[in-house]
Amino acid sequence: MRALKVLATCFGLVLGLLTLAVVTLVEWVWLSEPVRTNFAYVGDYSYGSVSVAVDRSWMLVALIYPVVGAVLGWLSAVAAIRFGWKLTRGDS
Repeated sequence: MRALKVLATCFGLVLGLLTLAVVTLVEWVWLSEPVRTNFAYVGDYSYGSVSVAVDRSWMLVALIYPVVGAVLGWLSAVAAIRFGWKLTRGDS
């Protein structure tokens, strides 16, 4: 029983990561606007390091999609076990 739960949870986690990758690609390809620049950035050590702003909502989405996939996989395994499914080896 535990093996089925672990297998379904891992499968859900992989599906969540795959969904995250597709959503990220859609965001980058179709929803991004072209940016035109006519200047070059030259680093100056007197001003310190360059900081890059990271949007926290994307970090939250990156954590939520795989977790939701894993939870849905675990719940589907629990439902399958209640209906009599089991993971066996061989011809049993």
